[in-house]
Amino acid sequence: MSESSSVSAQLILRALLDQGLTAVAYCAGSRNAPFAYALAQAEQTEGLQVQTFVDERAASFWALGAARQLTGTDPEDTTSPRHWTAVFTTSGTAITHIQGALEEAKHTHLPLLAVTADRPGELIGTAASQTTEQQGFFDLSVESSLSIPPLGSLSDDQSQQWYAQVARLLCCKGPAHLNVQFRDPLTPASSWKANQPLNTARTHKLSIYPTVPVYPHWDEVVEDIPETVVVAGDRASREVGICASNRGIPILAEPSSGLCDLPTWIPHGSMSVGHLKDQVRQIVVTGRPTLSRPITSLLAAKVRKVVVSADRPWPDQSGTATLVVPQLAGEAELPGEAELLDVSCDKTWLQQWLGISNRIEKLFQAHDGYLNLFSAARMLWNDPHSINLWLGASNTVRAFDLAAAPPPTALLSRKVLSNRGLAGIDGTIASAMGAAAVSEQPWRAVMGDLTFAHDLTSLPAAIPAGFPDRLGRQNTELVVFNDAGGSIFASLEHGDQAFASIFRKYFAIEQTLDIAAVGAACGWKTTVIDQIDQLHQTIADGPSPNTLLEVKIDPPTQLLKDLREQAKAL
Repeated sequence: MSESSSVSAQLILRALLDQGLTAVAYCAGSRNAPFAYALAQAEQTEGLQVQTFVDERAASFWALGAARQLTGTDPEDTTSPRHWTAVFTTSGTAITHIQGALEEAKHTHLPLLAVTADRPGELIGTAASQTTEQQGFFDLSVESSLSIPPLGSLSDDQSQQWYAQVARLLCCKGPAHLNVQFRDPLTPASSWKANQPLNTARTHKLSIYPTVPVYPHWDEVVEDIPETVVVAGDRASREVGICASNRGIPILAEPSSGLCDLPTWIPHGSMSVGHLKDQVRQIVVTGRPTLSRPITSLLAAKVRKVVVSADRPWPDQSGTATLVVPQLAGEAELPGEAELLDVSCDKTWLQQWLGISNRIEKLFQAHDGYLNLFSAARMLWNDPHSINLWLGASNTVRAFDLAAAPPPTALLSRKVLSNRGLAGIDGTIASAMGAAAVSEQPWRAVMGDLTFAHDLTSLPAAIPAGFPDRLGRQNTELVVFNDAGGSIFASLEHGDQAFASIFRKYFAIEQTLDIAAVGAACGWKTTVIDQIDQLHQTIADGPSPNTLLEVKIDPPTQLLKDLREQAKAL
């Protein structure tokens, strides 16, 4: 069949759309050209969101960010529709650039699909251009994979079988890999038009619904022990948080847990935990806690520990879990701050945690008058415009974890997301723009200078003239904390004075990059901020899309050391 590759691409795309494909990052190439024509049809006739990229790495992290936004903060939310995002690449070295995003998706169980075009099997191993062994290339990074040979001319039954194979590929939580071999010709018939519907008349739609188990209730798995705490990491269960708040149980929640608006959240939890760690007798773990060494130490305590996680592996670094359950049955109502005082339980334990947290809050308030990492993070966290936050790894997300303490009402209408699966600095700009592209709300991506430098290829991504802007820049503001390199290492053992002679070269890696100039060259409106009042006024003015704010601050090493010592002495 002269246009078999084009027909195959349409068949495959039809199956993906039927299983929830919502947004696509497409990288230009020749071998994947059949998908370009099919995607153009789906974009015009079915409203599929497609963004084109030059760089596969930026494309894959854009799709990752879109997947994170569409999935939500709670991975076990069974009430929301299932959405997939995908990155489409050509063959050869192109596919090697997307593994980082797949690894992040693997560790956060996000529905990210890699669709890689491939040369036909007879060319593999013949030194043909752009050929490598792509089948199974990502098997250690994905939960499901499928390789499709050149399909040629298919009967109706064969079309249905391949359609079902592709649909079955997406019956995992994610990520997944679809490798498709195409033979020439790579273009459709000359009568092709972008406004034509996909040619998939020979298949009938397959609907696949996940099985939802009956979850146990809180009281069935969590013992009635007063000295109980909840440790909530990235993408924690909302049901667990509500159950805890209904019982007046302290919640030690990371910024991207989705639980920092609950009335029993303990701000500055990683600094507070040292005062009460030895009194804890039961821990409930939800999400993926990875930010704090004091919290990690708490989780290693030999006390009763209930892990609420449907993921494999579940979070239990120390191997001390007592019980693992996939999820708890939800409780519909959440007490407000006033109603919390009437919760029928002994509130002494909660008041102890809140008392320590309030005293640590005063330590941070004493430094709010000048521009530093923590005052900047607190100001952004308390932005009354409730802008969604995408937090970069390393010191940035930890600054918010240590310093944030807003009134709960400031958080009710916004999301706080971060790539915490592998916690790398890769693709932060692209991920944030991907989330913004599938959201109608403004987003603010906050990161350090090294994280910014690591994702420069995402800055110049542009929309061709005459095409709608779906990249996400129109909803995104970038904030870069410029503190002269990798200052996080100074707060670890590598910052010891004994290693000072090599610290700047091997750890800080200070950049000579002119951040504002680079942003301006790539089409971003740029502002340099070096005073606290200037940052305050910028935030008060409201979000400014397609803007880059360079916030110049001193390395926070000594300030962090002082705050930790003061908190320990309370």
